[in-house]
Amino acid sequence: MIYPLFYFCTIINNEDMKAIFTFLIVGAVGQLVAQYATPGTGVVWNMDSLVQNSSVVQNNGANTYLVTEDLTISAGDSLYIIGKNVMFSSDVLVTVTDAGLYVLGNSIANELIAENQGQNYKGFRLEGTANVFLDNVMISDCGGIKALTPEFGIQNSTIESNPADLNTSGFIELSSGTPKIINNSFKNNEVSAIASAANATVAPLIKNNVFYGNVSGNTNRPQINLSPSGANDTTIIEGNTITGVSSNEMAGGIAFSALAGGVGNVIIRDNEIGENRYGITILGNNLFALIEQNNILDNNIQNAPMLGGSGINLSGDSSSLAIITENSISGNLWGVTVQQTFKVNMGDGHIGGSNPGLNAFRENMNSGNTFALFNNTPNSINATNNCWDLTKTPTLQHAEDVISHVVDDSSLGEVFFDPISTCTPVAIESHNSDEVLVYPNPVQSKLFIDIPVGMGRYVIELYTINGQSIPLPLIANSTEVFIDVESLVNGVYLLKIEGNDFLFNKKILKF
Repeated sequence: MIYPLFYFCTIINNEDMKAIFTFLIVGAVGQLVAQYATPGTGVVWNMDSLVQNSSVVQNNGANTYLVTEDLTISAGDSLYIIGKNVMFSSDVLVTVTDAGLYVLGNSIANELIAENQGQNYKGFRLEGTANVFLDNVMISDCGGIKALTPEFGIQNSTIESNPADLNTSGFIELSSGTPKIINNSFKNNEVSAIASAANATVAPLIKNNVFYGNVSGNTNRPQINLSPSGANDTTIIEGNTITGVSSNEMAGGIAFSALAGGVGNVIIRDNEIGENRYGITILGNNLFALIEQNNILDNNIQNAPMLGGSGINLSGDSSSLAIITENSISGNLWGVTVQQTFKVNMGDGHIGGSNPGLNAFRENMNSGNTFALFNNTPNSINATNNCWDLTKTPTLQHAEDVISHVVDDSSLGEVFFDPISTCTPVAIESHNSDEVLVYPNPVQSKLFIDIPVGMGRYVIELYTINGQSIPLPLIANSTEVFIDVESLVNGVYLLKIEGNDFLFNKKILKF
């Protein structure tokens, strides 16, 4: 449970705090290392009371504080950081043990950053039943958040350029419960942005976040890397934008796996997943996945079809099942790949059925061939009412051409794809002129557009990924035009520039 701000009302004066504050001196070889722990007497601490009652926290003025040594918030106590910027000296670790930590921003985000840029602090270790909630926080040069507690939430925050000093598999490593991770931006972190230990049982809600260029250490892991939820819980990954960069060619999009056993359920819905090594992978036994209404585009940056490149990959035994419906899957090395004996339903016979199908495929290619669905199992697969090739008029033969199954290899199961659906075009990038320049992308505040002289009259429009027009004023400065997008929520937008005999579409990532 996350307690509201007014829940804690036990306040004692500074003299009482001085009397009960614990000062620990821990001997080390050749030197003394100071550590501080609060006494665990139900006290509500803030940064000023820590300054007044200890030597590990300094007030640097202008609502800025410096933590110079390791700090522990002990069981029964809590620490509120409201509208403050906190810097940490190199290698400082903050431990919260069966206590509360609440970092609450006001109109300006709190900062939890290193004292010296590039000299990171170790981060945060949240133990037992610690109740931790972060809102409107900027975190950088931090070694990670190891959330052993089930009571963890973070929202409206920016997490970028962080290393991995707590030996975590992700910058935020989850271990239990149903943590909430909502409306944050994760950018250029060394490891996965969010992960859970292989033997953990955890069912997070990961919603409306932007992930960009994580796994900057270029190791073999995805930007979101989760273990099973447990039989009675469901992991939800919804409304996120997960974009890779070409320099991180080993980084995938989303993985939900049971490598150490366990049972899990996951819903992956309404995400934009692009330019990763692969889009989505579900790996292991006793897993159920609902994968619906995602746009899975150009996950091909490693360009090694024997090592990855699937829009969706499913691998496990027949105890696992995936329902795949209403996704757009384009520009990957493979569309959907199914391995071992993993069961999958991609459309079960009619529009009114439990799965209407309605997935749309386009140009999922490698080695000169197109692979919308590769059934590398002995199982039959129901996959009716899908559009198998958006580049062609839909026919059964065109569907057969991009589906690998028993027709191609007698050891494989049959894919039942008749009837097929009519094909409605998906929103894809089109560039009719290489001379148009749009920058920066991703963008935080101002999106600049350079259109060469001689293009004539044109109209510039911006849309949400769902096609809703956004009425934003265009600001012209000399030959340059820019759009102020700072007020937009983080996510993917479609920029459209149209004139006489000229059309330019480009996806824009706002973070």
